Amino acid sequence: MSFLNPLFLAGFVTLAIPILIHLVKRERAQKLYFSSLRFLRPVHQRTLKYLRLKNLWLLLLRMAALALIVLAFARPYSRSWEKPPRVARARLVAILIDHSFSMGYKDTFLRAKNKARAVIAGLTAADKAFVAAFGTRLSNQSPPLSDHHQLNAWIDKIELTPSATDYVNGLSAAGRILSEHGEGRHKVIYLISDFHKTGFRRQDEFVLGHEIELKPIDVAYESPENLAVSRADFVKDGQLGDSGHINVRAVNFSAQRKSATLRLVINGKELGRKDAVINKESAEVVSFDKITLFPGSNRGRIELSDDDLKIDNTYHFTIDTDYKVKVLMVTQAGKNRRALIFAEQALSIGAYPPNALTIKSAPAVKAADFEEHDLIILNEIDALPADHIKSLRSSLERGKGVWFVMGEPMDAARFNAAFGGISPAKLVPTNSASSAPMKAGRVDREPRMLTFLKTDHPIFRPFAERHSGNFAASVFFAIMPLEPKPEATILAKFDDGSPALLEAKVGKGVVLLYSSTLDDRWNNLPLNPVYLPFMHQVARHAAHASQTRHAFTVGEAIPLERLLPISVEDMMSEKVTVLDPDGSQVRTPGAVIFAEKPGFYEVRSEKLIKYVAVNPDPLESDLRRMDINELASAVTKLNSRRSETREAATPADEEQTKETQEKNQSWWIYMLAASIVLLAGETFLANQAASLPTR
Repeated sequence: MSFLNPLFLAGFVTLAIPILIHLVKRERAQKLYFSSLRFLRPVHQRTLKYLRLKNLWLLLLRMAALALIVLAFARPYSRSWEKPPRVARARLVAILIDHSFSMGYKDTFLRAKNKARAVIAGLTAADKAFVAAFGTRLSNQSPPLSDHHQLNAWIDKIELTPSATDYVNGLSAAGRILSEHGEGRHKVIYLISDFHKTGFRRQDEFVLGHEIELKPIDVAYESPENLAVSRADFVKDGQLGDSGHINVRAVNFSAQRKSATLRLVINGKELGRKDAVINKESAEVVSFDKITLFPGSNRGRIELSDDDLKIDNTYHFTIDTDYKVKVLMVTQAGKNRRALIFAEQALSIGAYPPNALTIKSAPAVKAADFEEHDLIILNEIDALPADHIKSLRSSLERGKGVWFVMGEPMDAARFNAAFGGISPAKLVPTNSASSAPMKAGRVDREPRMLTFLKTDHPIFRPFAERHSGNFAASVFFAIMPLEPKPEATILAKFDDGSPALLEAKVGKGVVLLYSSTLDDRWNNLPLNPVYLPFMHQVARHAAHASQTRHAFTVGEAIPLERLLPISVEDMMSEKVTVLDPDGSQVRTPGAVIFAEKPGFYEVRSEKLIKYVAVNPDPLESDLRRMDINELASAVTKLNSRRSETREAATPADEEQTKETQEKNQSWWIYMLAASIVLLAGETFLANQAASLPTR
């Protein structure tokens, strides 16, 4: 038994009051001695004992009445006591069915539909429900219905899609619908899914309304196994010609070693097969050598031997041999060539699209050079002439890219004065003396490590997959102290929170700032295998080389101006036709392709034909399951921003539960009623005792 007001139990001391009164007020028989009675035998002893026993029962009645009054004020209740059944409120039920491509594993999607039908069968006549599918967004939504046949018909319409999973988007949309249409009803969400980890990436961005009950239904297999192709890269064998090799990345998401066969098809022709053995929970790179491409655009695909999830066994890609990214690296005068060797080799060798790299010193560079290149790397440069900076800004306005790379010696005041209008951050001087040169960069006693990467950004998206590279293995001995601008985006941070890579938009262009060096003076990143793909990704993104990307992901919005060498205005006046992988014409609102199917999209204008490769999100191929309780607690917690607030709210929730339990049981009413009965009985017995003749 528990008590809602346990302090009232101190009232048990009042039980002493009847005892004291009994002892003080009890009548004592006076002994009168008569000489004539001394020779008689006493006969009233038995009657006196009877009167004492009778008064003892009165005492017990008074004490019991007081005890019940005290207990009633303490408000007792039982945690294990079951409430009597109450009439349930009518419900508004949201039945959410995951139709992302991970549900295509074996018969998982069929199991999900059967579970949804079982939920519908359990609805009462007063309940209403709506059915919806979700992947990255809510779709195939029915209106709130009470007819079971209509609801089942909506379930039949839902089909498996190649989209990824986003539980936050699905739950938030369903929550809004329940709030709009569920006035006066008990609101419930049945979430039917395989609950893989990668579908819940934004734990602190969403909280389900407290009035909505979430009921997850797991339809996943216990230990799913899956193989997938996540990437294919073309690497030129030399600077001349269009021959090279294609590196294919195959991933084993299973808990045991797997064998697979990979097939390479270019422009509809099979160019090779390779067998691979992939260790458990790891990736294997398979190389197809001596691949010669046609001039112009080439379409390719990698086919993996079938398993229980087939949609990610084919990877589509394109290779355009005609396009090159023109990169200009501006360095300090007299810069040691060794300091540039890492960046020079990374940008020149094996890059796709291929980089045409030009290196010039700051005194030798001309303002017109910026107009002729797609990407300008200012390597440890703290100032340029005014006309150069004007040309740099003009290039950015038209869509070029600029990448600031830090180093020493650099003057913070000069840099801020020269590039403050376009840089994503200000340089913080390390010397406090105003007369001293305000240099930046310092060797730290405790080296830093890269621990945060914005993996949804194009630069780091390839590194979001498991076994795709470890930036945390690199050590940074020195960095440039930076003060990011409010409009800047931090793409990478160190373990102490210092920014490593920042981005800002200037016109149509991109400006990046890297707080360390491209060589091994301030860090050992150039010795890490991720250095080469990192440099390629930065160059590709900053140079706006999206039209040369191997492949896009289902769900991406692809601007047509990135694919065709014409402006948006010309695109509106010129007839441009877009066909999806099935050959159906698709609409392009805002001159943007919304990639919804894997395969090749065909973009036709009057002058040329361009192909766009689209693949399912590789993160969706990872079928590792998440803790369902973790998901439920994350989206139903009262406050997701501060754990202190959550902890403070917990006792209040418990107190509310106590009050509800006590209110439903209401034992105090019966105790007060019993105490009144006892007091009435005690009064009656006391009067009876008082009316007995005194002897």
